Amino acid sequence: QISQAVLSDTSAQAKLSEQSTVPKIQQALIHDGHQNPVLCVAWSRDGQRLLSGSSDQTLRLWDAQSGQSLHTLKGHTDSVRSCVFSPAGQHLLSGSRDRTLRLWDAQSGQCLHTLKGHEYSVQFCDFSPDGQRLLSASTDRTLRLWDTQSGKCIHTIEGHHDAVTTCVFSPDGQRLLSGSNDRTLKLWDASGKYLRTPKGHKNVMKSCAFSPDGQRIFTNSLQLHVWDAKTGREISQLRKAFSALRGLRCLAISADG
Repeated sequence: QISQAVLSDTSAQAKLSEQSTVPKIQQALIHDGHQNPVLCVAWSRDGQRLLSGSSDQTLRLWDAQSGQSLHTLKGHTDSVRSCVFSPAGQHLLSGSRDRTLRLWDAQSGQCLHTLKGHEYSVQFCDFSPDGQRLLSASTDRTLRLWDTQSGKCIHTIEGHHDAVTTCVFSPDGQRLLSGSNDRTLKLWDASGKYLRTPKGHKNVMKSCAFSPDGQRIFTNSLQLHVWDAKTGREISQLRKAFSALRGLRCLAISADG
């Protein structure tokens, strides 16, 4: 594990297929400042800033081009497990093992709200596309929907039988997606009403994502799964391209899909 946020560049493009190989990555810049391992990293939508969270209980906001630290965000009392920029880039959200989420002002670094309610560690968090709602996943087996402006919990979503490790809003904000150590992926409507459980995962869920058009779902455990978001039908599994990585821990989909 490393205590640095590393900005990397690659000159090769890898197509997502069974024949793909892992591209060679050239280190471009090291953002050095955390005292303990970095556990999460997020880009601002404009690519100008980088946010990192660490087991040193802090977040750091960086200038992505120069590597300069803009703010050190302090307030959590345990490891920061997840971090994300709001769609407009004016707010930051973090989730921690201290059972709380914190909403920050991206310009000043000031904490605006401390969101309390989860009984155990917050593993993942996300902003709705319009920035008005927040979503969190916890080892207490629940998800929670929050109001960004007030910082109050709108709804507690139950249904998983083990720690919820990942969650995300759909691109249109009308659906929620969650993955769990109970080896299931669950789809919910925007109010938290259960819709369906796509079948096929045999291992714990590490992360999940929608395609930009919201038509496909990507999940990973020991391999990458691709699903039809409307029907829940599995479209494909990609194993060989990632066999050298001994299982995927996270994934992200490019803006052009």
